[in-house]
Amino acid sequence: MRSRLMKKAHLRRRLSSEGASTAPFRTSPQGCAGEAGARTAALHLDLFAQPAEVFQWAAKLAGLVLLLLLPVVASGEEWMGVAPGKTDKAAVRAIFGPPTREVTKKEEGYDTSEWIYEGRKAPAGATRLLVQFGLLTGGRFRGEVVRALTYFPKPNIFPRAAILDGWGTPDKTGTDPNGRVVLFYRRGFVATLDKDGRETLEMLFTVEQPE
Repeated sequence: MRSRLMKKAHLRRRLSSEGASTAPFRTSPQGCAGEAGARTAALHLDLFAQPAEVFQWAAKLAGLVLLLLLPVVASGEEWMGVAPGKTDKAAVRAIFGPPTREVTKKEEGYDTSEWIYEGRKAPAGATRLLVQFGLLTGGRFRGEVVRALTYFPKPNIFPRAAILDGWGTPDKTGTDPNGRVVLFYRRGFVATLDKDGRETLEMLFTVEQPE
């Protein structure tokens, strides 16, 4: 644990050198139980079983997680002060300011939204940041709560070594339809790298996935 914290402190310094927020990294593991847990596990295992499906899981997760009944305390891998499953819009605005633009959607009858930060409003070290809101927890929909955020780092900010140093060995590795390498971590983190598996192109943070 101490080694992992030291490695993540190193990642914070990488971002700090770019002028980014250095809010603490935190992981809050929570399990899923009952019918909700069974639904979550069934979905997870079906996609997790095949390496080639890892990217499809990552691409669909931000939307699918809305449909899953998660424990009220469900949370995920924190990034730049934002913890999926806990952080709300007010907190996101306090950290990053108002978004470049907002997109509203109707998903399964629920009103969800996305905040996009790009150009000068993108956080330091990134070309773009996408924050998605709207989560069902304990049978209650919370439209103000973050369910996922995707960070698009600038070139040479997060080489594969930095990902492995910060998050350790992935639970699964696969490739997407375009041949990009995808590293999947059950605790709520998916890194998409280039075809050579050297540079990180996208970093998806969401709620923790069950065993």
